[in-house]
Amino acid sequence: MDGDDPTAAHRLTRPETILGRGDEAHINIEDEKVSRAHCRIKVEGSVCTIFDNGSRNGTSVNGRKLAPNTGLRLRHLDEIEVGSHRYVLLTGRFRETPKAA
Repeated sequence: MDGDDPTAAHRLTRPETILGRGDEAHINIEDEKVSRAHCRIKVEGSVCTIFDNGSRNGTSVNGRKLAPNTGLRLRHLDEIEVGSHRYVLLTGRFRETPKAA
C-alpha cells in the first residue's frame, strides 16, 4: 500500500519468505528503518505466519507490534508494516487470466 511502488504485488511462493534490505531478503525493502532480514513469513498449506526477526524497529500487524521471534497467524486483509512500508495480505487462489464475463 505504501512504499516505493504502492501497486507492487508479491506472491508468497516459498515455504518461507524473508522481508528486509539485505542480500538474503526475498522481498527487498530499501528503507533505513528496515533490518537486513527484518521479518519472515512462513507458508504451510493455506496458513501464513509472520515472525519479526528481532529487528531494531519492529514489525506491526494491524497496528500491533509483534514480539520478536514470536509467530502470528495472518488472515486475509491483514495489514503488515515494515519500516515505512505497508503491505496487505490477500489470500485465495491466484488467477493468471481474468475470469470471462
